[in-house]
This record gives sequence, C-alpha cells and structure tokens, in this order.
Amino acid sequence: MKKFVSLVLTLCLTLSLTSFALAEDVTLEFWVRNSDDFSNEIATFEAANPGVKIKQVQVGANYDDLVAKYNAAQVAGNLPQVALVGQRHGIPQWYDAGVLVPAAEWMTEEEQADVMDNFWVRYTYNGVRLAVPFGSSSPVLWYNKTMLDELGLTVPETLTQLKEAAIKAVKDVDGDGATDIYGVNFNSDTPWYIQPMVWCLGGNVISEDGTINMTSDEMVKVFEMLAELVSTGALPANQHSSANADFCNGTSLFYISSCASKGGLQKNIGDKFELGVALFPGEVTRNVCIGGNGLAIFKSTPELEELSAKFVKFMISVEGMGFQLTQGYMPFTHSQFASELIQERLQDPMWNIVLSQVDYIKGQNIHPADSTIWSEMTNLISAVEADPTLDIPAALQKIQDAVDEFMLLY
Repeated sequence: MKKFVSLVLTLCLTLSLTSFALAEDVTLEFWVRNSDDFSNEIATFEAANPGVKIKQVQVGANYDDLVAKYNAAQVAGNLPQVALVGQRHGIPQWYDAGVLVPAAEWMTEEEQADVMDNFWVRYTYNGVRLAVPFGSSSPVLWYNKTMLDELGLTVPETLTQLKEAAIKAVKDVDGDGATDIYGVNFNSDTPWYIQPMVWCLGGNVISEDGTINMTSDEMVKVFEMLAELVSTGALPANQHSSANADFCNGTSLFYISSCASKGGLQKNIGDKFELGVALFPGEVTRNVCIGGNGLAIFKSTPELEELSAKFVKFMISVEGMGFQLTQGYMPFTHSQFASELIQERLQDPMWNIVLSQVDYIKGQNIHPADSTIWSEMTNLISAVEADPTLDIPAALQKIQDAVDEFMLLY
C-alpha cells in the first residue's frame, strides 16, 4: 500500500481548503439518505468558509429510494448541488442526460492522483471520472475463531477451502434433525459478493469494453457452489437478513460482510467468542470489489459548482473523513492512508488485515445496467437457495437476456 504523500500534493490540498469569505450568503443543498448525518462535518466546513451554508437534506431510505428522488428532481428541474450517490445507482444515466459535472472537471490532476486508482475505476464511465469515492468498504471473511479452533480447521484462503470448511462445521446440536450450526452466511447485500467470487475464479461480469457476461463458466461455478452449500446444510437458505445476528450469536462459523461491520460485530459479540477476520478468499487469483457511496456534483451555476467542489474536497480530506474512517470505512486516498489514525491502525493485527485488502481491490467501471444486474442476481440467489436443483445455466441466460434488453432500450 502506498503511504507516501508528496509535499506538493499536501500543499495543493491545503490551499484548496483554505477559507474564504463571500459578499453574501450562499446555500448549497446536499442530499443524503435518511440514515446519514454529516452535521459535524458541515459545521466545520461552514466555520472555515463564512457565507457558505450547507443544507443537508435527508431524502431517501436507501440508495434505490435516493436515486428515485434524484430522477424526480431532474424532471422537476430542482436537483441539489451536491449528492451522495450509490455506485450502482444512476450515475451514468445522469451523465448521459447532461446534468452531472464530472469529477475530472472540478479536481486538479494532483487532487485526482491522491485518490487511489482502484477506487477511481468504480466511478469511471466511458473513460470519464464522474463521482469521487466517499464511504468506501470491501467485503472480508469474518469467522468465529473459537469454533474454528475447536473444529481443528485453519482459516480458508480459497473459495474451495471455504466451502469445505463450511460443510465440516454443520452441526445438529440438539439431535432434532435440524441444523443448529451453519458453516457460512452472507450479509443481505448478496450480489456484492458474487462479483469478487467470479473474479477470483478468473472471470469477469463486465469487461473493460462494457460487455456484460452473465453466463460465463465462472458465474455458473459460483452459483453451483451456493447450491452445494445449501444442499449440504452449510448455508441457511434465504436467511441473509439475520446473518449478522446469527453470526454474533455463534450459530455460523463464517460470515461474509463488509469490513465496515467490524465495530458492530465486536460490540454484539462481546465475550461470546473470539472474532477473527481474513482476506476475502481467492482461488485462481484474489480480487475484491469496493462498496459504499460517492459524492457527485450536479450542474447549476459556475459559482455554485465551484463552492460545491470546495465542499466535496473538504469531505474527502483527512479532516472531513475523520468520523467515516473511525467507523471502519476504508481510506481511499494516499493522504488518508498517511494519516495518524490509519498508521496507528496498521499496528493492530485485525485492522492490518482489513486495510491490507486495499492491495487486492479490483475496479470495475460503473455501467448503466448495474442496477438491473443487481436486482436480477438478487432474485436468482433467492431462487437457487430455495431450490438447489435449479437449472443454473438456463437461469443465468434469462438474466443475460434481461440485461441485453435493458441495454437495447437504453
């Protein structure tokens, strides 16, 4: 991991965040989800920039809801100046509609260079950087170390080893014929974990030229693995909404979730068992994706766009990201990595594993069909877990047809 930040880059970032005063007050609207609250960061920015007011508006229950609000505002002509955006939600569409100001237009080359390339890729469309990363995370393998040691198993490094260990962990504790201890479960955002599994087998979901392949051999193998895990009792069928709680209660050996789950897991597990974390399993290779959200700027006036850029640059600075990084989100700039907080975390064995996964992040450009792929894959995961004998190649072909139809009409 790169930890060096040049003196020139630091000076440029400092100058870009220098306070200034306006002749009259200007208000910027900043739309976020209902669960987001950046009041402290906003207060710090406003104190350093007299005359600039940031109006935080909580408008969406989740990313799907948020994008619907943006789309409605686009039609009504009242989009906010700054927007929290989900990486698979509408970004290419807003750019193609001409309402989004690409990040490449309001960030200098030095500022763009501070953002790690593998994080940039996820917010790039047709070679243009549209939004900047913000609340970023990656999937990791959490495990019950106490249970793992009792079973005499080692931490799996590959998908095959994960499957084999998960099957060995299955246990009917009370002898009633029902599984009480499962081997593995995924968090409820299940499609997020399919993509790196396909990558780790050597495949791709979306190629560099934008071609979508939902029927690859690697994709088939991933879903066959899910089917096998369900049929052997290692994976509870369609119980992802309770996966976190089940793991914390000691009824699952492995739990695949975001690295940002660390604080919550430690709090809820307490002294029930020893928590362990490992890199997301590899196979042919080891690659992980990034999740979370970014910040985008919608077109308005030159003055408002300039102030919006200043606010966004503050939000992704070491000072602006302080709380996010404390909560467990991943640093995505060289400046953030060089910060005292992250350097201290690298000394902690568990944090070191989480942060070292940055080296394995693989970017995939945003695509207009991202949401379609996600929703179709969610349905297929549910179907396969309900019926492990499902014809997987045929089901994947239906997804491919749906995606192709979407792009034909796009």
